[in-house]
Amino acid sequence: MTMKQTCRTAVGVICLVLSLSACGGERGAVMPVVLDTPVPDAVATAPVRSHTETVAVEPPATESPTLPVGQVTARGVSAPIEMGGSFRSDSGAKLDLVVDWDLTAEAGADTARLTVSVSLSSYSLQVSARPNLCKLTVGETTETFSTPAITIDENKLTLTPLHTAAFDIPLTGVPTTFTIRAEFPFNGTYGGKTVGRLTAVGTLTVG
Repeated sequence: MTMKQTCRTAVGVICLVLSLSACGGERGAVMPVVLDTPVPDAVATAPVRSHTETVAVEPPATESPTLPVGQVTARGVSAPIEMGGSFRSDSGAKLDLVVDWDLTAEAGADTARLTVSVSLSSYSLQVSARPNLCKLTVGETTETFSTPAITIDENKLTLTPLHTAAFDIPLTGVPTTFTIRAEFPFNGTYGGKTVGRLTAVGTLTVG
């Protein structure tokens, strides 16, 4: 798993700290914000099982370890918060979920806006639609989303957008850690490797 992040402020200083282990515990409610996000016409191989198909034993989920995303250690500063980064799954098959996130807040605000975008990184690919089978979790809030059939004929690295959502994060004055988790049920073979459920997980601490 790779990860990148930036922290930018107009006035004042925000301290961005990375730790080597995930922190637990959550304070405040994460509130989802509905975005009308267009879904691409086409995306990977492996059909969705219908009730009439022979059910095989599902391979174990392909999941990356939970890694820290970032930490804002100040609140109520004289400058707005603007930071972001990304993390991804690690299937070992050149087929992975990529999660990009951006956190913004006005100076002295009580809430921050977290925008999360989920994409599929692959080479040539064919996969059927995934109706209401994909998940995005921020803190204790989970939403399901659908993806259309995807077809990529050219054998070059391609990033296909799957879903974007926004959440309001309380700034309580006390550091609050929550998990960002994206899931995509591939359940097939890619590049000669069996790939089950692609899962990308990171943690974000906001104070």
